[in-house]
Amino acid sequence: LGSEEFTGALMQKLNRNATKWRADQLPRKNLEDLLEIKFPEARATETEDFELECSICYSYRLEPAAGSSEAGETPDRICDDVKCGRPFHRSCLVEWLRAIPTTQQSFQTLFGKCPYCQNSITVDIGTGRLK
Repeated sequence: LGSEEFTGALMQKLNRNATKWRADQLPRKNLEDLLEIKFPEARATETEDFELECSICYSYRLEPAAGSSEAGETPDRICDDVKCGRPFHRSCLVEWLRAIPTTQQSFQTLFGKCPYCQNSITVDIGTGRLK
């Protein structure tokens, strides 16, 4: 669980303060009292906290097309494997898959492998719709 130096000090505090446990307190508060430490406080979650970078270009927002008044593209395709779940810009994923010789195309859909987990991933290259 850690070095004897670190865990030994915590064990001493735990043994010394074991009688301070109060059933009417939350476990977090009891642990803080027993171990004589302060855990980090939870902070408010902002929308920006959920902005994820594209796993191919490592940018959140791509530059808009020249002369366009619209905002740039944000990651809009996520790997279907729950263990991976990496986000991608559709355009980055299309470019990546087109560069891989094993990628197959059927009409306006590319079928390939996720750059990270190698599980199947598809992307619609025609209308911007995702599969």
